[in-house]
Amino acid sequence: MIKRLAPAALVVCVLSALVVIRVAYPAQWVNRLTDLGLDAYQQLSPIPLTEQIEGIDPVFVAIDEASLDTFGQWPWDRDVLGSSLISLYEQGASVVALDILFAEPDRSSPHQLKDRFPAIQELPNFEEQVVNGYGYHNFDEFLGDVLSQTPTVIAMAATGQPSSFSESSFAIAEIGPVEDAPIPEGDLTGPIDQLAVNAALGHVSVVPGIDKVVRSVPGLVRSNGVIYPSLALAALAQLQGASTIAVKAVDQAGFAAIEQIKVGQVILPTAPDGSIRIASQTEQHLNARTLSFRDAVSGDFADQLNGRVVVVGASAAALGDIHSMINAANVPGPLVHVNLLEQIAAETYIESTADSMVWSILVGVGGAVIAPVLVFLMSPLAALLGFAVVVGGVSYGAWYAYVDALILMDWLWMNVLIGATFFAALGYRIVVEESQKRFITGAFSTYLSPDVVKQIADEPDRLSLGGESRNLSILFADIRGFTTISEYFKDSPELLASLLNRLLTPLTYDIQNLGGTVDKYMGDAIMAFWNAPLDDPDDALHACQAALLMVRSCERVNQELKAEDPNAPDLKVGIGINKGLCTVGNLGSDLRFDYSCVGDPVNLAARLEGVTKKYGVNVILSRSVVDSMNASALADDGQLVPLDRVIVVGKTEPVEIYTVLPKDQAWGALVSLCFEAVCDRNEPRLLVAEAELAKSNAPDQLKTLYHDRARAADFEPHVLGSK
Repeated sequence: MIKRLAPAALVVCVLSALVVIRVAYPAQWVNRLTDLGLDAYQQLSPIPLTEQIEGIDPVFVAIDEASLDTFGQWPWDRDVLGSSLISLYEQGASVVALDILFAEPDRSSPHQLKDRFPAIQELPNFEEQVVNGYGYHNFDEFLGDVLSQTPTVIAMAATGQPSSFSESSFAIAEIGPVEDAPIPEGDLTGPIDQLAVNAALGHVSVVPGIDKVVRSVPGLVRSNGVIYPSLALAALAQLQGASTIAVKAVDQAGFAAIEQIKVGQVILPTAPDGSIRIASQTEQHLNARTLSFRDAVSGDFADQLNGRVVVVGASAAALGDIHSMINAANVPGPLVHVNLLEQIAAETYIESTADSMVWSILVGVGGAVIAPVLVFLMSPLAALLGFAVVVGGVSYGAWYAYVDALILMDWLWMNVLIGATFFAALGYRIVVEESQKRFITGAFSTYLSPDVVKQIADEPDRLSLGGESRNLSILFADIRGFTTISEYFKDSPELLASLLNRLLTPLTYDIQNLGGTVDKYMGDAIMAFWNAPLDDPDDALHACQAALLMVRSCERVNQELKAEDPNAPDLKVGIGINKGLCTVGNLGSDLRFDYSCVGDPVNLAARLEGVTKKYGVNVILSRSVVDSMNASALADDGQLVPLDRVIVVGKTEPVEIYTVLPKDQAWGALVSLCFEAVCDRNEPRLLVAEAELAKSNAPDQLKTLYHDRARAADFEPHVLGSK
């Protein structure tokens, strides 16, 4: 039961941790991930802005390098700015918003010069003589009078310094729990009193992300207990002659959230903190709304200023007011407000609200529940395809919500949730399957060859009944005279078992080291085969090489036994090898089965092993083994020697049988000569070869065989298995 619940518990833990991180403790990297996902929408499909509210159509009048060349170094005196305002309004500007902070009196004003230069005070009628074109020697007073007669907005900004400024130009009507809403707070520095009382005030604060990209503008900022609108909202209020701005907040699951801001007749949906997300336009689009300050105040651009909201601010790089938006990098800061005003005129708002975030989390959690289910119901490849479908479906749904309704759902975070649970489940499955493989390996390595164990571990489905047809090389090996050996150890049966293990262990290694699969042990006999379960194009060669190694291993064990007990019986091994088409696989019953092979070639291999003692050799091969083997490849290990032509029981055509001998066995060549003479029915040559064989150290059985053949009336093939 616990094992079945483990994957579900893992998925729940991963999912819960990510949701908590996203909702309760959003780290910087989490917010960065969200921002990147939402940025992708506007980069792939910038939002077109079509004017719906007439009379806004914002234009940026830029204090650029050309303007500085014309009017001198910054800051300019208030006479220049006041005169310029008059010019802008004379050319038809409906509202002018000055993205300029007037935090100090104008030190270049003539009335200030008397304090800076005392000698001037001696000049008669100085103040009456040093006046601007409108008769003002106090330029702050001049600008204040211009502001009092025009619907101009001037800036407030957070300078990082404590501020006690609390002048307000708009009444804020609070609807709902506005006081508890997360409106940004800070010390805003305002203009000098002489200007503040004569103009509308709007803050120019923006809050770039950690990548310094401006994605939204705080619609409201609270400073010293007073709520101030942004520069764009203040301009909108002046345009409509509105003195009150209504702010509506609602309660969302115990948290107060700003829902909308109403300026005059315009309602602006906002994020919970009252911010408005920018529908970022391209740099080329914004540049088309830009006019040099020098040109704009010349009086020749009424056609470009008439009936429009004008935002005046710095664009010269030396003045340092540079920001980046999603689709416009390193642009003058005032263009952020121009972009927002154009967006308001188009009544286009990107809804990145608490509701959209809730839906993002719900959809993400739904996909994150489906994804791990795929892992446990499908194969890994099918699960990956299903995962791609889920991710694609969620991503497309979020994209459609953006394109169709400008609703921003956090598609990247949704996919993080889905990917996290999917790969957690996939990792769990891999760990469990590897554990199963280790169990299978441990359970079967005692009985099967390492190759078979590995294949079963890689493909557990192969642990079922059934087989396949393969061309195998089959080897049977048997200890000769085992009955006599058993009698020697009749009083110590445990020593007989130890002896068997002592011999069969190196013989097994000889087989497996050359790629063979040990099929089974049958008392004192071994059955093995090559070319299954893994392909082995040199299976016949490897079987012969293994046979030679087995003979040497047997001799080595004999030497060890004689050293321990001079009376110990000699151990000899007989080996038969055949090749042919067999059925190989998991054979047996539903209760127990072995990886084994069956077929006529298996029976012949067993018969070949049985007649090794008749010929006095350790190894006998069938003709099919020799035909499928490159004899030259065996030359480094031994020599192939034909023994006889025999008829297999149940067959009518005679076949040759061979033995494989170490290279130093010289009598092998004499046996070959005898065999060739028999095949050619050349009796004189057979008599000569048989006489030479009789003088060699060949096995007595071979000497007797060819002695009888040389003197027989005919050369009829021997029937394999007959006496």
